[in-house]
Amino acid sequence: MLYNELIENICIRYFKILKTEAKIPQKEIAKYIGVSDCLISKWKNRNRRISAEYYKNIQNFFVKQEFDPCFEKHRRWLLQHFDDVDADISPQEFWEKLFQGKLKSNIVSMDTFIEILHLILKERSNHRYSVEMITKTNQNKCVEDKRIQITNGDKSLEISFNDMDTLAVKSERKKLLIDRQQLKSLNQIHSFRVVCSYDITEKQLIFLNQCAEKVEECLKVL
Repeated sequence: MLYNELIENICIRYFKILKTEAKIPQKEIAKYIGVSDCLISKWKNRNRRISAEYYKNIQNFFVKQEFDPCFEKHRRWLLQHFDDVDADISPQEFWEKLFQGKLKSNIVSMDTFIEILHLILKERSNHRYSVEMITKTNQNKCVEDKRIQITNGDKSLEISFNDMDTLAVKSERKKLLIDRQQLKSLNQIHSFRVVCSYDITEKQLIFLNQCAEKVEECLKVL
């Protein structure tokens, strides 16, 4: 994952946290950063990428002292994405190091995640259904993302990730979101090993196997 993609993912999550928990109006966030309220919405909906020109203002916004309680509450979530980070790092130091590219990320790209999940699902397929990779572009043609389409006759499921922590399983009628906390309740799966050059940790592979198990539950209705 390119470092700016990781920053973007964290920024979007933190914008949502600040709005819901610190009760910061989105218009106030937009005014401080120097953008329109509409652009913030497009960032949050993944319809537009966050341009690097805004990173400095976003960093200054996050460093503001009154937001420390939100950082502390979500410290574990923020720090789990990095290697060799002091667990007691201050909010100010975290944001400075993040935006200066001084934190070593342990995250691979969502594209890589979906590619490996695709391999796992194909490996597990009992040929009752077909598994294929598709690339989709949103309506504004700003963001492309990879998805997995599973079909059985005229029925289908579409698999993607909303972010690095949330699996999205979409059927014709509804969309089911499954976060990492829900997946933790599943047992570890050791039946599959990816032999490839992907830089992925054992924990990440276990997570993807747990995702595959959840997808298989959804496939029972196909």
